[in-house]
Amino acid sequence: LDLCAADEAAACAARSGEERQRSCCKAQASSFVSLSSVSLFAADGVMVAYGELMDRRGARWCISVALCLVCTGLALLSIAGSLGASSPAALWWIAFPLIGLAGPGVFMAALSFGELFPNLESVIAPLAASMFDGSAFVFLLWKLLFLRAGLPLSAIAAAWLFLSVLVGGSTWS
Repeated sequence: LDLCAADEAAACAARSGEERQRSCCKAQASSFVSLSSVSLFAADGVMVAYGELMDRRGARWCISVALCLVCTGLALLSIAGSLGASSPAALWWIAFPLIGLAGPGVFMAALSFGELFPNLESVIAPLAASMFDGSAFVFLLWKLLFLRAGLPLSAIAAAWLFLSVLVGGSTWS
């Protein structure tokens, strides 16, 4: 998502190392803050819907909806990353909130393991909460892979998509 003027974008593209970590211009930084806010708000707001889904349909439906949302979001993010600066802003504005909407579904489904293993419920609930709270570290890992390893965002998102399908698919076995 490139909202900078052409001269700023060219200067930004030429940066390397630690300089790549800074936003290119105020418009881009403001857009990322807004995008993050929308995604986090979506994650908080959808928790009620996942609770209803858990009560009515169970953990498998809950994790399935979350898996569909995260896979769609990651696929769109991979496409947006491969298009680079020419990617439509709508791809970013759809991808990130979809990923945000998926997180609470995984959390709610993970909490259901406490019902399956009552003796471990006192361990499972805090682990699920820690997993949900710690999930933001994924984006720090992505940042390291992008900045330090030089992997393109499209490859990072595609790899995470593959892992999501693999792990999510294993819940059905």
